[in-house]
Amino acid sequence: MGSEIVKTTGKLERPPRMNVPGDDQTRQLQAVIGQLQRDLVATREAHIEQVTDLNRHIKQLTEAAAESELKTAAEIAAIREAYASRVQSLEQQIATLTEAAVGRETKIATEITAIRAAYMAQIQQLDRQITELSEAATRHEQKYAADVEAITAVHAEQVRSLVAHNSALTEAATERARQLQREKETDYQLLMIHQNLLAEFRDMEPDFLDLYNRCKAFTMTSMERLYGLYKSVEYLSASGIPGDLAECGGMV
Repeated sequence: MGSEIVKTTGKLERPPRMNVPGDDQTRQLQAVIGQLQRDLVATREAHIEQVTDLNRHIKQLTEAAAESELKTAAEIAAIREAYASRVQSLEQQIATLTEAAVGRETKIATEITAIRAAYMAQIQQLDRQITELSEAATRHEQKYAADVEAITAVHAEQVRSLVAHNSALTEAATERARQLQREKETDYQLLMIHQNLLAEFRDMEPDFLDLYNRCKAFTMTSMERLYGLYKSVEYLSASGIPGDLAECGGMV
């Protein structure tokens, strides 16, 4: 970062360089990796449970469609049986009417034809309903199969993303450990300045100190600048100012 002269303890001093113990960094990264692995297992179990629920739903829909088809077939059989019984009754009436009055034979035949046409139309309507129900069941089955495939693809992509993230964290931890091994000399003047700043913030801003300890391993920004960022965000939040935050700037 660019050199900045900061006034501390009555004198102008350079900002301290952050020295983070390697063991703490490693333990933090191991904890993060462990949490990511637990999240991955939980996500995988949730997706498996969701796929199981979808399969169960598909099975229920299939069974319901089959039950509806059987019920419709039973209704058609009952209608046909009723139709046959009615036809038989009409034929008996025709025979009786023929014997009683030959002149009414044409009228009775017309009535029989009309009744047959009505029953045939009803049977055709029921057949169309059966076809529509079968097609709807097929469409639902295809839709749920596509949903299961999409969920499986999303799950696989999330797994790949988590694996890549774990690899990146592992590489970063390894590189940080190597860097800490190379940094063997300590600037005790800077260390004392840093300790004085920590003592001041511990008394004045304990909340900021807690946040600083959590994020110092992931930034090269000085404590003073982090404190300025902390106060700016605190002001925006307290004032209820809407908007987004964007990181701007560069290395100098």
